[in-house]
Amino acid sequence: MEGLATRDFGFGTGEVFTGPEFGSKPATQPGSREQQIGRQQALLAEGLTYARSRGLKVCVGFEVTGDPTHPDAQARLEARLTALLKAYPMLDVVWIWQSEGLGGGSDIAAPGSPMELAVARHGGAFAYLENPARIHEAVRVMLYSRLAHGILRRLAPRVRMAVSGWGGDKWMRFSDFYLGLDKTLPQEVIFAALDNIDPSMATTVADAYGNLSPGRERWPIPWWESDGGYSRRDQWGPQTNAAPFLPLCRDVLKKGCQGMLAIHWRTRDVEEAAALQARFAWDTSLTYEGFFDRFAHACYGPNWAVEMSSIHRELEALGPRWTGAPGQVECGGFEWFSEGRLPLPGNLAKLAALRSRIDRVRRGMVAAGETAGLERIDWLLATVDWLVTYDEAAAALRPGGPVDAALNRAEEANRTGNAAACASAAAEAGAAFRAAPLGRAMQAFARKISTRGEWGALATINVKAYAAYRRIAARLRAAGGDPGLEERGLPEPAVARIQMQTPAGLVEPRKPVAVEANLHGKAAGLRIRYRAGGSEVWRTAPMSNSHARTWTGDIPASAVGLDGIEYVVEAVDGAGRAIAASQVWTASAVTIPRVRPFAPPAARKRAPVRNLTAAAAPDYEVRLAWEAATPGAMCEVTRTPPWPGGATVRTALGELCDVDTVAGADVRYEVAEVFAGKRGPAAAVSVTVPTAAPRPAPAGMEAMPGAGKVRVTWAPAQGRVRGYRVYRSEAGGEAVCITPEPIPATLFLDTRVVARREYAYTVSVVDRGGREGGRSEPVRVVALERPTGPAFEARLIGEAPGGTLQPPAALTDEGLQTRSGGWVAYANRPDFALEGEFSVSMRFKAASVDAIPVLASCGEFAKQGWFVQILAQGLRFSLGGDNVMDAGRIEADRWYRVACTYDGARMRVFIDGKEAGSRPAPVVDFRPWPGPLYVGNYHLREEMYQFKGLLRDLRLYAFALTPEEIAAEAGR
Repeated sequence: MEGLATRDFGFGTGEVFTGPEFGSKPATQPGSREQQIGRQQALLAEGLTYARSRGLKVCVGFEVTGDPTHPDAQARLEARLTALLKAYPMLDVVWIWQSEGLGGGSDIAAPGSPMELAVARHGGAFAYLENPARIHEAVRVMLYSRLAHGILRRLAPRVRMAVSGWGGDKWMRFSDFYLGLDKTLPQEVIFAALDNIDPSMATTVADAYGNLSPGRERWPIPWWESDGGYSRRDQWGPQTNAAPFLPLCRDVLKKGCQGMLAIHWRTRDVEEAAALQARFAWDTSLTYEGFFDRFAHACYGPNWAVEMSSIHRELEALGPRWTGAPGQVECGGFEWFSEGRLPLPGNLAKLAALRSRIDRVRRGMVAAGETAGLERIDWLLATVDWLVTYDEAAAALRPGGPVDAALNRAEEANRTGNAAACASAAAEAGAAFRAAPLGRAMQAFARKISTRGEWGALATINVKAYAAYRRIAARLRAAGGDPGLEERGLPEPAVARIQMQTPAGLVEPRKPVAVEANLHGKAAGLRIRYRAGGSEVWRTAPMSNSHARTWTGDIPASAVGLDGIEYVVEAVDGAGRAIAASQVWTASAVTIPRVRPFAPPAARKRAPVRNLTAAAAPDYEVRLAWEAATPGAMCEVTRTPPWPGGATVRTALGELCDVDTVAGADVRYEVAEVFAGKRGPAAAVSVTVPTAAPRPAPAGMEAMPGAGKVRVTWAPAQGRVRGYRVYRSEAGGEAVCITPEPIPATLFLDTRVVARREYAYTVSVVDRGGREGGRSEPVRVVALERPTGPAFEARLIGEAPGGTLQPPAALTDEGLQTRSGGWVAYANRPDFALEGEFSVSMRFKAASVDAIPVLASCGEFAKQGWFVQILAQGLRFSLGGDNVMDAGRIEADRWYRVACTYDGARMRVFIDGKEAGSRPAPVVDFRPWPGPLYVGNYHLREEMYQFKGLLRDLRLYAFALTPEEIAAEAGR
């Protein structure tokens, strides 16, 4: 993707935009970031107020991230809810959203942490999920929902709460959590999650909706269009979702839902699915054919309804995008075709026949003077032209297509000094490039836009497809080829045409109405003709050229009364005669009601918490619970004896687990609400902590020697413990504790060993009360030599022994060349794994530092393994779990030598022999990554991760290179 001003958009398509930037007007108008945010909030508030005045329920919300047991997170939640209610006091419902992708689970909290204790306490309601990470995430969402519900009860009792996430039965699966949430959240909380992303693959909503308690309000949210992929992936064309939406609607009704919502980010390309869903709400006996018969009758008139109903159904039967080729994925990097799948010849032939039938209808409408449906007919024709012509261009310009193949030959010939072969291949590439009809395709799309969503789609076509076209043109010029001259102006229609972006349909009495239109074709200018509702007298208002083809003007406030207005935009010739006109638009008069500003409830007299209890639990745990007198109130819990280090413990959850206790101690707790830093009256409770028997030594001790390290493992202790202490002795000497602070893991990697020396290791368990149990029997091992060279090396010069080359990547005398895509993969082997100290080094030259390309990868983000990536024009080193470091700055078209190291305690990044950054990495996940080593891509192998450029001299080490070794390597 490439950021472009509208003046730089391709083939004249920038002329249809109303300013140098495309975006929401509050954001593109001048001012500070805070002013822009304020304008956007005001616009949304006005829309919500109007919607509520028309009887609609209005809802706004936000994601909840982080640890809900942490008091700072609880305070932030209350601050965000307060700010939301202040900005939008008209709200009926506040949404609490789970972050995308966490339906599969989130990281499991550290043992003994408040979050882990909360999971132990509440996880039983979600045991059916089985996966510990999913149970952890379900409890996290449940706790945030309880907190938000309590805060809303206090701040705005009339406002309800909905809990939502990225759901569905097959994919992100948040809806699975509803069965447990149904048991743990109040009945008045609404359940409404995004559902299966592709209605053609699952024509039912999530099973959970049919298994909730009868009193639970539920509103599934299916997708009118798919963003991330599956069978309906496309950002720029119709997705044909009406057919699967009918059984989806029936399933929603069957499962006892009160209704269904929907998600979309366009309007015109999804109107058929939207119309079917809306019609089903009024007629549950609706049939597919009956829907399109009614749709065609309303849109095209009775004389054309039968034919247009048939055409619409035949278009939908062609499948997504009609051509049979998956298109651009909304959330991904640019691809000419998803998955490399090309248009189907049978689809193209049927589209040609259907286009001919649509054109016959158009001619018939014109001949009969029935012009009401012409705009829709023209939109269909332009959509067919856009898709067919774009796919023709994409087939020529795609990686591996005729332009790319000829360019690769030209570039290879240039590298080997064969000037004649280079010139011949460059000429072939130039001819194929000039013949690719991307310009005609984009100009066809410019003809069809009629909603703001389509202007947005045209903008993304420019910054993705046209930007890729420009990059290919640059490659062609560099190879000596001729890309030709780009036609910068839009073709002028034979008759002047007026294009309007979201004309006003609602107006406020006694306020001027801004009108904006684009003029295409020969005309002296535009003017507005208008009249008050019910009036016979038409008046005119001038318009002036404000940007490119855009003209703007105002209908005066004096003309806008309670009966609304009618208006039309006319193109005029030099004599002031009308030569073309838009359709007549009717705008209804509305009054946006005033909404009483949100005011937090007045402080009331503080009362002690109710029903305070304290119960001793196994492993030195004391469980406290209470009910705050003020819903959602933050409470302070004090203890005698005091908390370790004199800490202050606060929570709004109404519960707390104390694990910092001592065997046999008598403990007293006081709980009081806190507002504005002041404590209210406290309630107190006492408990005696029982004494447990010392823990036995852990079983299953093993010690394995490695290159310059020893790996010690043991079986986990039963129940909850503070951790483990590891002891080491050598040559029969006394055992010394080498982990005085107990470690939580059941694995210890000892990297401070001397080669060929024997060591003995023992391990003990430290319980929650701080008492250490007996030590295990010693295990003995002899340390091995620290290695001196790389464990794995891939020069990637001309060949890659043991690796699999993925075209169109090539192995050249400069290294692995991936300018057009591809990578090298090596089957998994022990040399790739993290087993303590580690280093990876390589040389590379990036053709582009856009997107998020991965240089080398044998792992996954926030999980096992490692990878090195270019991110935000810097370098990212990811290592075994949550250890991520960003450092340095990377530029395109320049060679770099980088090295990333881990010495057992700290990770570092070196660029061209100099340290660019470092950070501690005390806890690393050493579980082996099971997948291959990828060079030039990530294991997901999506376009956004594709490295484009040259890469060579990849080396992996089972130890941390020293700065001196890295500097010496960089100097070679």
